[in-house]
Amino acid sequence: MDVSTSLEVPFLGARSYLQGPSILESIQKYHGSSSNFIFKVRAQFTSNTIDVTTNQRNGAMPGAEYHWRKDKSEGCLYIYLNVANNNEKRIEFNESLITNKSIIKNEAVSLMVDPKLGLATQIVSLNKHLLLNTWPMIKPGRWVFMAMQMREDHNSDKILSVAIEKKVPASLMARSLIRSGEKNIGTLDFVWR
Repeated sequence: MDVSTSLEVPFLGARSYLQGPSILESIQKYHGSSSNFIFKVRAQFTSNTIDVTTNQRNGAMPGAEYHWRKDKSEGCLYIYLNVANNNEKRIEFNESLITNKSIIKNEAVSLMVDPKLGLATQIVSLNKHLLLNTWPMIKPGRWVFMAMQMREDHNSDKILSVAIEKKVPASLMARSLIRSGEKNIGTLDFVWR
């Protein structure tokens, strides 16, 4: 059975594209949150409206995919750009709301105070902050979110942190571990483009 809907996702701050974590948080709000998922982004979303469907469109590569498991159920949602609605929607956002409350030590960053923002937004902002401060780049570009895999929920009584697991200089890719206290609860992939 094909289930399809359109969701409006605001741009954050001055950006003219949707952040991966904004898309993920909107999908989880619509679909219901799952602590066991893989979310991959392949394309840049330059409109506030996304189409979310359970079936792939013929001949069209989805811009993102959300694979989830919950209890004994599992499934996949495909995300496509919808350019029909060009009304620009944005909310105020500054990553310093998160990064100013964090501490970097070696190749890990810990969030010391909950900034009351979405978990995916916190994790991605922390990772970008960590990479910018620990892996200097000569080539022009920016760190771009590619994928997040979570195996379980973050315990809000524990400190949320992100630690670099692997750097791949040949492809300018980085994989980081997501931690709740001392427990690894997921991974995050970024690329420099």
